[in-house]
Amino acid sequence: MQKRKPFSYVLIIILLSYSNPTCQISKKVLSLNENNSFQLLSSIQKGFSFTPWEENSLKKIEANNSLLELKETGTEWVVLCFWYFQDERTSTVIEPDYNLYSVNISDVISYIDIIHEQNMKVVLKPMLDLRTGEWRAYIEPSEEWFKAYTEFITFWAEIAQSKGVEFFVVGCELDGTISDTNNWIKTINAVREVYKGPITYAANYDIYEQIEFWDYLDYIGINAYFPLSDTTNPTLEQLKLGWDSYIPQLHSFSIQHNRSIIFTEIGYRSLNGANKDPWNWERKGIKDEREQYLCYEATFETIANLSWIAGLYWWNWEVNPEDESATGYSPHNKLAEKILKHWYKGEPLKDLPKRNVYVWVITGSVLIMAAFFVVFLKYRRKLSLSKKT
Repeated sequence: MQKRKPFSYVLIIILLSYSNPTCQISKKVLSLNENNSFQLLSSIQKGFSFTPWEENSLKKIEANNSLLELKETGTEWVVLCFWYFQDERTSTVIEPDYNLYSVNISDVISYIDIIHEQNMKVVLKPMLDLRTGEWRAYIEPSEEWFKAYTEFITFWAEIAQSKGVEFFVVGCELDGTISDTNNWIKTINAVREVYKGPITYAANYDIYEQIEFWDYLDYIGINAYFPLSDTTNPTLEQLKLGWDSYIPQLHSFSIQHNRSIIFTEIGYRSLNGANKDPWNWERKGIKDEREQYLCYEATFETIANLSWIAGLYWWNWEVNPEDESATGYSPHNKLAEKILKHWYKGEPLKDLPKRNVYVWVITGSVLIMAAFFVVFLKYRRKLSLSKKT
């Protein structure tokens, strides 16, 4: 039997690497050009969170340019996010803080009109943070806190009504407060008195089942940062399997409360391993646009035929492009933007890479090392035989 030459071993390794499912994109992704996938989302609110981080950021020309680029993705519902602050967990004063990242109140009000002028719908989402930098979930409520919060949220509900805002979010990730159902019902009723459109609450993905006031709202709102796999280099099928593990529970909850579900936030960073903990904005790692767009694709393919999913509000689209991060959540000018445009407006998919560049670099390095190792062993053997003779 003829012995294989070193080149043969290298060739086998190369062929095996190309057959490795972790290096390839599912054929279904590449064949989506033939489908009108966006038509499957005709009854879903195609949304995106629009996030200003400076007092005067909505006044700048960059904001309007960014809004126009967002419109080009096929986004129809703009989630206008802005922040108020309280000092500590138990504080009862809620106010803007322009030394942090509150936006000018009059600018927010004016920008509702600017969004409407683009024939896009507005979701108004006032948010509350702590000056300590702690997560808002750690806020510890009291009667005085609920009074202050109700004044804050109804102020914006009145504005939403007067400006013809199409949807209103009464709270976001205030985990420490949700056990006080009675006070939340009072707050919701106060919002109902001044705002006549549909409302929801944005609950974190791991706590939405603990909330007992869904029946007082029009939709179940979930910030859907569900972990999808335990790998940093997932395939599309692995990500879809991850989604499949949550769908029955979500569907059952929707039926239980006779409410459709809106993903009030959902997003993935362009970062290797982002699918493991999508909520983790502090995760360290290398840039990976491929993982981000596979997460987008897996989400779209999973929810496309689910009639009880009423909306997707992706996180996030920066008002100022300078705030974008190479490994951040924004899909702007990244591969995920192609997937977004495909599903939101029907643009064909093209110029998508067939493999993860980082996997290819690693695989290539291994192949080179393997080739040198095989050659070294062969000639070492020859040298050993020559010495014996």
